[in-house]
Amino acid sequence: MARILAIDDEKPMRDLVRRVLSEAGHSVTTAGSEREALDRAASLKPDLVICDLVLPNNRMAMDLLRVLGPLPGLEGARYMLVTGRLEAYRLARCFADGRIPIVYMPLNNDEWVSAVRQVLGGPQAPVPEWGIGSFAVRILRNEVRVHGRRVDLNGRPYDLLLGLVIARGEATREHLANAVWPGDPEALREVDRVIHRLRRLLPDPNLIETVRDRGYRIRGTVSACL
Repeated sequence: MARILAIDDEKPMRDLVRRVLSEAGHSVTTAGSEREALDRAASLKPDLVICDLVLPNNRMAMDLLRVLGPLPGLEGARYMLVTGRLEAYRLARCFADGRIPIVYMPLNNDEWVSAVRQVLGGPQAPVPEWGIGSFAVRILRNEVRVHGRRVDLNGRPYDLLLGLVIARGEATREHLANAVWPGDPEALREVDRVIHRLRRLLPDPNLIETVRDRGYRIRGTVSACL
């Protein structure tokens, strides 16, 4: 059976996953924080990583997966994200575009076992990549390329660019604030500040256009998911 790493900051959920999947014959290790997840993943080399979609401080699981993905021994790992938050589920479904399974809870015991069986039995998910105009974004590698040239982005500028990519290239300020920093009362004002920083980091600041009285868009045609 599979070696599984289950990541969730809530102990009752970790205990549930461990009990149900252990009874199904899997070897389950749990982690209650990102630090624990990194430490245990390095030694466990899991076949499957199950992670709560929304981590503490409103961080998305994708932030953690970008760090886990390149670790030695995790090259063949599969990923399954879980959430009980409907809006987060909808966003993640668009974000992963079918490449990484997103499971909406609650699940009964049989549904947990079935979901894990499907993920383990399916093809290994490639690193998701989206192309928009001249942009290419690889989420697990935290990589952005513009006209084929790598651009070093991290933190909030990267998150905001990714929010625009998820929105297929154009979004209102309100949508970006809620999608990228849910629950942050300063998010709406932060959108404008971070857009300014993002433009300065890109080789051509005009790649991000302002849509008057609405929000922002990436200049160019949105291409299909690669």
